[in-house]
Amino acid sequence: HFSQGYCAFELAADFTEFKARLLEEPLNVEILRRSPEATGGLDSSLGWAVIPLGEVFSRPIINMTNGYRRSKDNIAEVKLNGKSMAQISYSLVLDDFGVFNSSPTVEVNKYEEVNSGDIKMMTENTANKSPTDIRQTSEYRTALELELWKAKEEERFKNTLKHREQKMLMVFAQEWKRREEERESMCKKKMHEYQVLEDKLRSVLEDLMDRERQLNAKETNLSAIQLELERKIELRERDLMDSVQRKIREAEQTLGGEQQRNSQLNNELNLLRERCQGLEERLIMEQQLKATTTTTTASAVQPIDTREIIDRSKRDEEEIRRLQFELVRLTTDLTNAQSQIFSLEQRLDGALRGRLRYKDLWTRALQEVTRLRQEATNATKLELQRKEAEVEGLRKEQNLLLRAGSCMVLQNNPGQSNGDYAQRMEGVTSTIPDNPNIRDPVLDAQLKRLREEKQNLLASGIYYEDDVLIMDLDKEIQRLQVAITNIA
Repeated sequence: HFSQGYCAFELAADFTEFKARLLEEPLNVEILRRSPEATGGLDSSLGWAVIPLGEVFSRPIINMTNGYRRSKDNIAEVKLNGKSMAQISYSLVLDDFGVFNSSPTVEVNKYEEVNSGDIKMMTENTANKSPTDIRQTSEYRTALELELWKAKEEERFKNTLKHREQKMLMVFAQEWKRREEERESMCKKKMHEYQVLEDKLRSVLEDLMDRERQLNAKETNLSAIQLELERKIELRERDLMDSVQRKIREAEQTLGGEQQRNSQLNNELNLLRERCQGLEERLIMEQQLKATTTTTTASAVQPIDTREIIDRSKRDEEEIRRLQFELVRLTTDLTNAQSQIFSLEQRLDGALRGRLRYKDLWTRALQEVTRLRQEATNATKLELQRKEAEVEGLRKEQNLLLRAGSCMVLQNNPGQSNGDYAQRMEGVTSTIPDNPNIRDPVLDAQLKRLREEKQNLLASGIYYEDDVLIMDLDKEIQRLQVAITNIA
């Protein structure tokens, strides 16, 4: 009989935990149906009803003499596999007797009195109960005391845990605060360092950009200066080449004049030597003649006119003095001529060495020019060969296309005569230009340039037909002539 169903829970607990526990865990009630066939038959389940015990906390409080009460009446659905099978009505009553006292017997008696009154109010058939109540036994009281002691110890243990937890949380909070301050100070320090490094990097980048702009400007200026310098160098080279050629011509002219003057001075020196030798012989002869005359006069002891002798002696002395002066002058002229010849020989030697040096420089320059021209010629030849190969390939492709077109025409027009086809092919082939027997203008220009270069070198007077450079030019000219002849 559901009307007499009763379930009571007696416990001592903290209100907050008790409320949380009731809100979290509802009461599940299973409705069973007993089989009417036999008393020991199996029971079958009609369904389950969920009674939320936490709903009683939302009801108003009713004050009592020794506490306060909350009660709630409601209906719960009995469901089986999600289907509603029945409904049951229930009443929830929560009695709060306040803080637990150390005398459990008094509390138990009070609770028994209250519960007995509630049982009388809720049930009408209390007379059928057994005369002995389990709550009045010593075992129940001992169990209640144990439960109360257990709850008290649990509360004290929880308080101790909370206290330790608070202490640990305070320590952790202080440690976290200290580490947070250290982290913040370190972060500020790092941010400051990073800011300083960023400023330095920005300044370095600005300096690099300025230097790059300066380098670009300097590079542009350097390019302009380099172009100007190359132009000046080219002009200077031309001027130097002109001056070298002019100096070579002047040196050759001077050398020719000095050679002529040297030959003249040698001739004059020979004449002066001959005259000096003749005068010496004449002086010796006159002295011998004078001595002979004096000896003859003394031996013959002939009277001679003293005046004539004195005049002759004076003339002889004057002639001797004149001849001596002439000999001294000729000796001086000979010495001067020898010194001039020595200086002329030195100048001639310097001119010859300068000529050799200029010749060497001119040879190197011509070799470099020849090498560059040879490279340009080779490149031109390769380009011409490539173009000729392309033209030959195009000519072959054109012939193939013409032959293919002719074959298609013959297949489409089988009545066409072979004579017409031959005439048309002859006309087509006549339109295709063959390899013309004309001279290569590049080779002609190179041959002309080499001949002019050879003539200029020979005309300069520095090179002769037996020089190595002239012989190399002759070989190159012959090779070009053979190549032109083969092409023709």
